[in-house]
Amino acid sequence: AASEDIAPAGLASSLMAAARGSGGDRSVKRALLAPTRPGQWRLLEGIIHGAYFATATQQYFSSAVAPNYRTKRRTKMLIRSYGRCRALLRSAKIPSQICIATDHECFYVSLTLDYHMYLAVPRGISTAVIGQFYQWVKAQEAHIFMGSFPTW
Repeated sequence: AASEDIAPAGLASSLMAAARGSGGDRSVKRALLAPTRPGQWRLLEGIIHGAYFATATQQYFSSAVAPNYRTKRRTKMLIRSYGRCRALLRSAKIPSQICIATDHECFYVSLTLDYHMYLAVPRGISTAVIGQFYQWVKAQEAHIFMGSFPTW
């Protein structure tokens, strides 16, 4: 399937680039973000991958892919699983959401008028991570998205 069938334009190529990346120093990355509640990082670090697409600005945020998923084969599996979720929601009314579990992962996709959220987590992780990821993105909006664009 083409990447535009799976996720917003550019998300698939961004995931592949993140899979090739090293992940970098987490403490430096955290210093560039808004403060979070103590303990929130612990659950968020359990995420295999998370992405958020803001429909109004056509911008997306994509986390790094977890180190043990940074192979071409496993990253492709993540993208295809998001695509399966989107395909199952194709005729659903908005807002809609779906969670699909495999033997080792759970894939969650939520589509609303305001945003699309994609999340892959290890099977068995608390479902609270879904809400925490959403709250984290909302708290970080000023840091991870560009502001309003001027119009001429």
